[in-house]
Amino acid sequence: MLKTLLKKQMAEIFRNYFYDPKKNKMRSRGATIAYIALYVLLMAGVLGVMFALLAVVIVCLAVDARRGRPIFWKGCAAVTTVIVFLALMLMYRPGEGSRHTLVLDVLLLASLLVEDARPAGGTALAAAALALLGVVNLADGYTMPHYSAEWDAEVQQVETVLTHYCADSDAPWDNTVAYAFGDPVHCGLLYGVPDGMGIQFDEAAYLTDPNHEIYSRYVMTAADTPTAARLDAEGWQVIYQSEKCMIYMRTM
Repeated sequence: MLKTLLKKQMAEIFRNYFYDPKKNKMRSRGATIAYIALYVLLMAGVLGVMFALLAVVIVCLAVDARRGRPIFWKGCAAVTTVIVFLALMLMYRPGEGSRHTLVLDVLLLASLLVEDARPAGGTALAAAALALLGVVNLADGYTMPHYSAEWDAEVQQVETVLTHYCADSDAPWDNTVAYAFGDPVHCGLLYGVPDGMGIQFDEAAYLTDPNHEIYSRYVMTAADTPTAARLDAEGWQVIYQSEKCMIYMRTM
């Protein structure tokens, strides 16, 4: 199971280097190089801080244990950081999961501050670096949400369409919307799924594979994607289309 998850994760990582899912075509050589360089910078920056703090905590833990000082919280923080980091790398793509490591940075810093009455200058410097990276990370597309009349109207249109085409059936799959995760369709549009309907997250690679049966009656994807091409070829009906998304309904 672990081998399968790791293989899937690595395939997703390297696929995005060479293929642009938004444009549905291969990236140019320059774009691929820039993408890899950005990834390395992200890993060295955000994750580098976490590993640096983890190393500091482990060293302090060893020194404090030798001198009979408190080590309980340092040990808890170090073990928790390793376990949660591995879980994040399995659950998310590295670019998405890396932002969650900021919480682990805070945990590691807290363990140093709790058990050391006089924090070292290096700890204060690490805290400043963490704060700076946090600001940069939040500015890079992870800001607090704000109201948009355009997106509000889009969500309401999605809700109206799905309500209109809602199946009069007790079968769970007949009232489920499959979201094509990985296609250029914003997950915020799922707010338009009416009450009583289910939502299923499917990898776009799963939905584009004809060997995989699609059980959901509805599929939310984007135009000009391999997912849309498969649904068109299999005769699914387009019940909603805009610049932001497409919704298909199984007619068979």
